[in-house]
Amino acid sequence: MEFFPSKGPSVVARTVDLLFGGNKDALILDAGAGTGVGGKELQNLGFTNLEALDGCQAMLDIANQRGVYNRTICDLLGPNRLDVDSGYYDCVVCVGAMAAGNANAGCLPELIRITKSGGYVVIATREIHIPECGYDGKSWDDCLKIHEDNGLWKKVEIKKVEDYFCDHIGIIFIYRIM
Repeated sequence: MEFFPSKGPSVVARTVDLLFGGNKDALILDAGAGTGVGGKELQNLGFTNLEALDGCQAMLDIANQRGVYNRTICDLLGPNRLDVDSGYYDCVVCVGAMAAGNANAGCLPELIRITKSGGYVVIATREIHIPECGYDGKSWDDCLKIHEDNGLWKKVEIKKVEDYFCDHIGIIFIYRIM
């Protein structure tokens, strides 16, 4: 069986690097971290202040073996309130977690809440997952717009990534917290 790695972790890490320039001390949460591939990509670019959140402790145990994260949190991405202070992180990244059976737009208010004003939320997923990521009867796009219309965040960029995973197109959502 041939393994086809996703471009998501490296694309998001490079995006964060561009957003923060020389600030390698930015406090970053890898939300839906899984085994820590995304954190490793951030570490490879010099970021040192990384934390991870995932709903599966076994995945976090593997992530901890990478020696990337200063702290790991076992909790689900959803509408539930996370045990994290408001405005705590400079940036929250979420790579590959937005998909049916995983996370959906119900977690966006929490990602916004735990990110500092002026900080960023960067979400990457396969484009084919977007129709499954709405919440509470609203589409993914509607949820993004509601938070923007409410002045919680501002769209920086939404970009497509060819061959994100095998021949699937990826999409990266970059929002700045107000």
